[in-house]
Amino acid sequence: MENLPESKNEGSESEEKRIAAIIKSKGLEDQEARDAYIAWCSEQEEASDRAADRALASIEYEHKRALIYFWAGFMEEAVIAFMDAIQIAEGEGRYKLSQKMAEEMDRLKTERDLGQPDS
Repeated sequence: MENLPESKNEGSESEEKRIAAIIKSKGLEDQEARDAYIAWCSEQEEASDRAADRALASIEYEHKRALIYFWAGFMEEAVIAFMDAIQIAEGEGRYKLSQKMAEEMDRLKTERDLGQPDS
């Protein structure tokens, strides 16, 4: 059974949390936030293109984008990125991974609705 994509190293998650913090404090329209996000996206897209399993790398990229948006407090954008990841997983026949992503999205939405911290 496939698991949710995980960061290859802790530094990667801290970079995503740093970008989320910039977006949260400055907003999506801020130039610094937009530049940091676009640079991160470009790096992730290039890494996905070079990956041996490009589909899984694309799913991981969308999953990370969803988490950035969630951590930044932009739930609508997070749901869209989660749905992109789910759609790619389903298109690749990775239904268990797709189901786990949907469950994670629902869990995060519930935590946000209940005001619980993300962990």
